[in-house]
Amino acid sequence: MKRKTVTFTWEDEDAQACFAEWCPFPDAAASAHDVDRIESFLHISPSLDVLDVGCGTGRHAVEMARRGYRVVGIDVATSYLARAREAARKAGMALELRLQRASTLTETEEEFPVFLCQK
Repeated sequence: MKRKTVTFTWEDEDAQACFAEWCPFPDAAASAHDVDRIESFLHISPSLDVLDVGCGTGRHAVEMARRGYRVVGIDVATSYLARAREAARKAGMALELRLQRASTLTETEEEFPVFLCQK
């Protein structure tokens, strides 16, 4: 078996590819179910502004935009942001996706009443 060692940082594209291979992202139906649960748990409804920290491939960001939320997604993984942009384009959704670390955020809860951050 061929072995590859990857020093894992989210900014490293090899690490991003390895993670996506080892832990595939859920499909659109699972993402929609997740957003149903987020809405129910937080008692939120569309038209709120949502900041999706670590948005990855945009699976929740795109679904929330589809439902009527204004969404900004940030991530440090360029390959995931590219997939998020493509998903948003295919869904016809306008959302802002930024290459950015959470530690550099200046947004406040007044600007974004909902901060979505998952592990």
